[in-house]
Parts: sequence; C-alpha cells; structure tokens
Amino acid sequence: MSALWVELDYTSANSPSSPSWSFSNTPGWGAKQWAASGKSWPEAWDLYNNMQVKWDPIGSDALIIGSGQALQLMIGLQALKSYQKAVVRLEGRGYATSSSAQFDVYNPLNNCGASAKMAHDWSVHVVDVDIGNCMVIGGGTQAVRIKPTVNGLALLRVRLTLQGASW
Repeated sequence: MSALWVELDYTSANSPSSPSWSFSNTPGWGAKQWAASGKSWPEAWDLYNNMQVKWDPIGSDALIIGSGQALQLMIGLQALKSYQKAVVRLEGRGYATSSSAQFDVYNPLNNCGASAKMAHDWSVHVVDVDIGNCMVIGGGTQAVRIKPTVNGLALLRVRLTLQGASW
C-alpha cells in the first residue's frame, strides 16, 4: 500500500483549465491511471466558465474561485482496489480582504465531502481537507469539486492524495 497523489499548480497557468500537473512517483500509477474513462490525462474544469488566473498579493499567479464558481478535478480510478482515506490539500488564501473563506470539497458523484476554512491574510495557507472514503473505488469518471460558500479563494496548488492505496 502506498500514497497516490495528483497535484494541480496554478502559479504559472494561463487559464483555469491549464495548470501544471505533477504526480506521485509511484510505479504503475501515473497520469493515465488518474484519467477518467476515455481520457489520457486528468482534467481541471472551470465548472461554470467564470474563474480566472491572475496575479495575487501572496506573490504569485493564483486561481481565483469566487462565489458562484467551482473548480472540478476530473479523474478516474478504474485500477484502484482500495484506499484508507482521501485528503485534498489546498495552498493559497481566502480572496476577500476582510474575512476568511469557507468552502466545500466533495465528490459530486455521491455528494460526499467536507467543509473547511482558509484565512485571508497576505500569506500562503495550507489546508488539508479529509474527505474520507468519498472517492469510488474502480469508478471510471468522478471528481473532486472545490466550491466557495463564503468569500472566494486564491489557490496556488491543489493536491488529491489517496492514502494507503493499492491497485
């Protein structure tokens, strides 16, 4: 058993759907294994076509996800046999200048996930959101959706980790 992860990096992205990608150095599990059925690579979706990547005062370009917006990481886990838990790590800050952001992180396939908060000051914050067993083992098409509920987010990176995974 091992930890599998996929990471989206927006610090040099041109658009919400074109982050840099990196993957755990795991023999037998790479980009193709993270891809949804019929795809060769996982995808980042601007779910409502209204997000943007722009310079943020934390010192880098960031994906700005505001109210009424959502980022969706589209994946498939066809070869996955088991895992202990899924954790989504977000690096960034709450985008509002006056208060923290609140957001949901969930798999829209089964509406399973958790809520979290991120501080709004001018430093990079790291928030790990434990979404437990929300990912469907062997599922060909599923997602991780990040949706602000109070204020927006400025995200540098998003990482999905499946801890204790076997395939």
